[in-house]
Amino acid sequence: MTKLKSIYQKMWKVAKPHYEDGRVFDIPQIEWMLKVAQKVIKNEKLDEEVFIPLIILHDIGYTGIEEKAPNVKDAEIKRDHMIKGAKIAKKILQSFDLPTEKKEKVVELISIHDNWALGDNEPYKKSKDLAVFTDLDYMFPLISYNLFQAISDGLGEEIRESFEHFITTEEKLINRPLCCQSTKEIFNDLIDNFKKELDERIRAN
Repeated sequence: MTKLKSIYQKMWKVAKPHYEDGRVFDIPQIEWMLKVAQKVIKNEKLDEEVFIPLIILHDIGYTGIEEKAPNVKDAEIKRDHMIKGAKIAKKILQSFDLPTEKKEKVVELISIHDNWALGDNEPYKKSKDLAVFTDLDYMFPLISYNLFQAISDGLGEEIRESFEHFITTEEKLINRPLCCQSTKEIFNDLIDNFKKELDERIRAN
C-alpha cells in the first residue's frame, strides 16, 4: 500500500476490525483504493482530508452483515449500510484531528455514496470528490478475478457474462460516466489486465 500519512494509518487501523466483520471484498477494495488515491488526488486536485477518510470509512456500515458476499445492487442493503456507516464514521472521526467541516463532509458523503442504488444520481454531479470516489468504487472488482467472481456469484451471473455487462451496458457507465482522465486511464488498464486473466483461465479449463 502507498505510504499514508500517520493520521490516515491510524484511521485505517481503527476502521479495519469493522471491515473484518464485513463483506469478503471490503478490505481488498479499500487497500486498492488507498493505493491509487494519492495519484488521483494530485491529478484531479481533490481534497485529501475528505477523499482519504471517505475511502477508509465508506463501507464501514457493512460490519456484522450476515451475508458476506451479498448482491451489490440490493437497494435495501445499500440504504441500511449508508445509514449505519455514517453513524459509525461520525463516531470514529471524533477521535481525529481534522477540521470539523471536513469531518461533517465525510459523514455526509458516506450517507449518500451509494444513492445510485436508490435511483438518485444527483450527488455525483455536485461533488467531484464523490464523483471520483464512485468511479474507483465501481471499477475495483476488476483488480482480482476472485473478487469479481464473488460479486458475479452474488448477482447470480456467470463471470464472462457479468464482465461483458460490466464494461459495456452497466447502468453506472450510462448514468454516471467516468468523470475524469485519471479514472478513465485506470479503468482501461484494469480492463486490459482482467481480459487477459479471464482468457487464460478459460483456456486452462
